[in-house]
Amino acid sequence: MRNRIPPRDRFLAQLSPPAREKLLSLAESARYSAGETIYRAGEASLHFYLVQEGQVALEIALSSKARETLMTIGPGGVFGWPSLVEEGAAAASTRAVGEVEVLRIEGRGLRDLCVKEPQLGRELYHAVSTALSARLDAAGSQRGMTAPGRAAERLSRRS
Repeated sequence: MRNRIPPRDRFLAQLSPPAREKLLSLAESARYSAGETIYRAGEASLHFYLVQEGQVALEIALSSKARETLMTIGPGGVFGWPSLVEEGAAAASTRAVGEVEVLRIEGRGLRDLCVKEPQLGRELYHAVSTALSARLDAAGSQRGMTAPGRAAERLSRRS
């Protein structure tokens, strides 16, 4: 029987033990209550998040009163990846669906660590690209579209 990785550790399992340890050394635990907004579209993207427990809805506003949930992210999922590139504005809002526990990592500190530790940076960006590829595949499948994420995943494996 294969060693099963708990869902909350799937993202971290893609990293080598030294990279995982360094990443976790920057993390702080945060809890959000049901319905609580974690960040809003248009706000600066300052943190990278790893979902430990619960579900987070990724949403866009359709009007001042209506919003659409693009997807939900559960244990082992990540969000806030734009903070890994720069502190630009978030394209979507995130909201806790029920009680949520995340590991939150300040983006600037993580970017600095990736510069100092290039191997960690390569591992982290590969894991993020794999997660985004899977997210694109899931979104395409839900909408009956071909999944461009599969090609992106194959390309990321070559690097």
